[in-house]
Amino acid sequence: MTNEQKQVEKALDEVLRLADKEKELEVQRESEIQGLLSLRAAGAAGNLAARVAKIRETQITLELLEGEIELVREQRRPAIERLYGAKAARLRAKAAALREESAALRLQALPLLEKLSQLMDTPYDMSILMASRNEYFVPSMLSGEDLELCAPGVAIPNNGVAGVAGYRIPKFAALIFEARLVEQEAGALEAATVGDGGTLSGNGLDMLLERLTEASRPETITPSVASVRRWASQIESQVRKNSPALAEMRVRGGESKSFTGERIYTLTWRGGIIDYSASSLNISGGYMQPTVPFQVEGPWSIPEMTDPWYTAASPMAGRNADGSPLR
Repeated sequence: MTNEQKQVEKALDEVLRLADKEKELEVQRESEIQGLLSLRAAGAAGNLAARVAKIRETQITLELLEGEIELVREQRRPAIERLYGAKAARLRAKAAALREESAALRLQALPLLEKLSQLMDTPYDMSILMASRNEYFVPSMLSGEDLELCAPGVAIPNNGVAGVAGYRIPKFAALIFEARLVEQEAGALEAATVGDGGTLSGNGLDMLLERLTEASRPETITPSVASVRRWASQIESQVRKNSPALAEMRVRGGESKSFTGERIYTLTWRGGIIDYSASSLNISGGYMQPTVPFQVEGPWSIPEMTDPWYTAASPMAGRNADGSPLR
């Protein structure tokens, strides 16, 4: 294994480690939120003071988890950039090796071309190797000369079902052409930015989450499944509040399937977090009726403890997608 390959493996291991760590923290965070929901569902039963204390304790745990998640996400970006750099360096090394091999072949060929030049009493250089025709040529009808006596531009291409006329590529040139392609790939990696934005749509939340999972890679930064579920839950809550009748609509099956109540979720994220201003839920109100878009203004946050009853999540009205105040 070359040193460049070792660096790629090292960088990839770090990216995978951080991606797994982030998933693990997200699972812990979701578990804590579900615990808070259970406490809220318990109502007035039991020891209120003990429940309030447990809520406060879980809030602190959630804050710590969210801080760890943010830290891991901050670490993932430079780790991915290092992986890109390591891959580019490996490609650069490969291209250099290809060029060295081509140069070595050229050095071996030059004495042979010198001998050929002396034998044929005409100078030859490496370009003569690029003039070797394939078998899909015929002699010129004007000169009537055999192919051996036809210059490259004199022979006539005989394209057909069997093949296409062209010139064979000698190994020294093929190596150069391959090196150029490898260098282009390396340049693309060196100029690449971390994939942390995108838009997905799905007919129903399950389809949206399935597509998000397919789009999520260790080398990309996407919203967590838990955050998307909470965003969708908040929008549905808004629909129930503002349009109860529409909220109860569901797509009917059968031969006369109606698209009344069809839910199309559109999720947009930037910097790896949900862009709430560009994400929405559209619910069709029936045939010939336009869809009704619903949006929320900001991400869910852990609220301050103002009463014994914990509201699991609430929108940050008047804030940007990253939680900062609107200017």
